[in-house]
Amino acid sequence: MAPAGIQIKHCDKVWIDGAWVAAHSGRMIELISPNSEAVIGAVAEADEADMDAAAAAARKAFDHGPWGQMALNERLGYLRAMADHLRGRHEELALAWTLQVGGLSSFAGHMVGGSTMGF
Repeated sequence: MAPAGIQIKHCDKVWIDGAWVAAHSGRMIELISPNSEAVIGAVAEADEADMDAAAAAARKAFDHGPWGQMALNERLGYLRAMADHLRGRHEELALAWTLQVGGLSSFAGHMVGGSTMGF
């Protein structure tokens, strides 16, 4: 269950080895609004087995996948495309930041913009 206005494709899964999979724990973490203390969403709870699987998949992808063989300009193209995608979701990400930390909505845009720029 995603908070209202936030688009998360698979709140009940974790991303491991190029696929959305059920979390090993089978549990969900409730997202609590720091403003109202109401439950505003829930996401899958990864455990140590999920983290080990994700780290092993990342190592395999780094050592044997295409990224390590790509030219710098090709890698930069992918990173720029990711940054463009994040910029396109700026308002949604600012809302998510505000809901997550209870920060001022007037400051959220600066936080998200700075993070995207740093990325």
